[in-house]
Amino acid sequence: MIRGGKGLESFYRIHRSPFVIGGDAAMEPELLIGIPQVSGRHCTLQLYKNGAIWVTDEHSTNGTLVDGRRLAPGERVQLRPGSRLGVSRHVEFQIVDPNVVTPDAAPAPPPMPEP
Repeated sequence: MIRGGKGLESFYRIHRSPFVIGGDAAMEPELLIGIPQVSGRHCTLQLYKNGAIWVTDEHSTNGTLVDGRRLAPGERVQLRPGSRLGVSRHVEFQIVDPNVVTPDAAPAPPPMPEP
């Protein structure tokens, strides 16, 4: 789950893997952010059965940042609860595990019940 920043929804559930974040609707990202600083296919999140989340910068123009560090084009790093994910320097998310509360985060909403 990712917590949205100013002007975004409060939470986005990473509901599939891969989960693409991008700025071009034609590329059919799972999360569309319609501002010019976000590349068409900006970054990809991968969610694993053990709960691990990894992000890959998709050679974005304005960069993908993890905890303030810009990833190299194509670089892949693991995200942890509390990690901050920047989609360019204009949009920031925080990684939230519904079962873990980080010191600087409010409690996440309860997990969705299994169907």
